[in-house]
Amino acid sequence: MLQKAENSHGAWAWKCSILYKQSEGDGQLHGKSFALKDNIAVKDVSMLLGTNFIKDYVPDVDTTVTKRILEAGGHISGKAVCENLCHSATSHSSSTGIVEIPFAKGYSPGGSSSGSGVLVALGEVDGAIGADQGGSIRVPAANCGSFGLKPAFGLIPYTGCGSNEPTNDHIGPMTRTVLENALLLEAIAGTDSIDDRSFAAQSQSRIAVYTSIAKTSADQPLQGKNFAIIKESLSTPAMNLRIIQTFLTAVETYTFLGATATHISIPLHSKGAAIRTGVSKVGGYLSKTTGPFGRRGHRMLLLNSLFHYMSQENWDEAYASTKMMYLNGLYATKKFPNLLAKATNLSRQLLDAYDTALDQYDILLTSTLLHPVLALPIGILDVVEGPGVEAGVKLPVSMQIIGKWWNEMGVFEAAHAWERENTWRDM
Repeated sequence: MLQKAENSHGAWAWKCSILYKQSEGDGQLHGKSFALKDNIAVKDVSMLLGTNFIKDYVPDVDTTVTKRILEAGGHISGKAVCENLCHSATSHSSSTGIVEIPFAKGYSPGGSSSGSGVLVALGEVDGAIGADQGGSIRVPAANCGSFGLKPAFGLIPYTGCGSNEPTNDHIGPMTRTVLENALLLEAIAGTDSIDDRSFAAQSQSRIAVYTSIAKTSADQPLQGKNFAIIKESLSTPAMNLRIIQTFLTAVETYTFLGATATHISIPLHSKGAAIRTGVSKVGGYLSKTTGPFGRRGHRMLLLNSLFHYMSQENWDEAYASTKMMYLNGLYATKKFPNLLAKATNLSRQLLDAYDTALDQYDILLTSTLLHPVLALPIGILDVVEGPGVEAGVKLPVSMQIIGKWWNEMGVFEAAHAWERENTWRDM
């Protein structure tokens, strides 16, 4: 296990040094270093999944994304801490200990890709791969002042990654700049013809050249684009007025760059968290106890068997959020046998509502979905309560940029235009 001196923020699960000899001196990612969230398999490197619920799991295969990073010349520097079985949006649940943001001791980067967000923000790696089933890339990216992309479902194959609920599974890049994010996505996107989540994606050879955003004109780059702010995103529980103001100020940049920005209503948006909970709790329980039934793709047999075996010792080691998932799922399948089906249908309706809006608008904006969505840092605010007040602690604020399915290019264009015009730390 890593010593505290080499893991000051608790973000590393393991350190290693892996290069693919055939790609030495060549490839899109040559000279760049990466960390992988610790639900992403690297052959012969222990996979902790942030938990003591299962132990001693060493994958016998590489994930598709691991292979693609190495084949593109990238250097894998280690595994980043993930929260306990990826079940927490905070950063205190991992069996390896608490993960803290780079900005101030005692503050959370969020989760569940907590380590990935922190390592990128610290500059210990050039990029990281996170996993997102409900915000787990975007939340740490937002809290750490970096860029995190939840791509269209299946754009990056999930082969070899630990799953919670298969219809929610996404992996994506986390970086310090938009252009670095685009470069990493270019290297890892495209179906692998193994994972059925990825079957609708283009082959690797036909993936868009996302880094072409670097060539866009700096003069009115968004002329003629129509953006929309989802009203319901500004009235979520506990929404802070200072964050709303920072978000609306950030949106003004887009009007300066030639786009329009209109407020629209998507009523079902306010139910998104509840819909996602219905899918993830019941679906996650069934996935863990019965395996990925009905899926086409590579099965991680040893990992599946570890989840199927349940003893009192396992249960005693389980984190509260893991126990909640099992108990909620068990209760719901007995008492509400249609809950998963209903939540899935509502998820489809919400997707249709976003699609309808995206038929009229190029981009949807929310403050920190089922579509390609990028967390973009847009400012930094003083904390107003707690021990950080006297210390002058400032924390990042982020915006979500949402595009049509398979339109990561449009999302990158919008993010790059904003980034080129602003320095978020000065906002």
